Amino acid sequence: MTKQSEPIQRSLTQYVNELRLNHARALLMDTNDKIVSIALDSGFGSLSQFYSLFRKQFGVTPRPIKIEHGGNISYWNTD
Repeated sequence: MTKQSEPIQRSLTQYVNELRLNHARALLMDTNDKIVSIALDSGFGSLSQFYSLFRKQFGVTPRPIKIEHGGNISYWNTD
């Protein structure tokens, strides 16, 4: 008899947020898009919600990741 793996203890909301955060992290590393645009494009309704969940998931805010990968660190669209 094989040992069954432990059931995954996360909600659908947590799963969707994880997908959104991973998408946002990829955009932060691979594009010059502004942080606010990335947050909105990734499905977050507010910048504060994005920052809070991002820090919880990755241990840092989006800004250091953007800087590390040479991206534009502007928060707001000025176009």
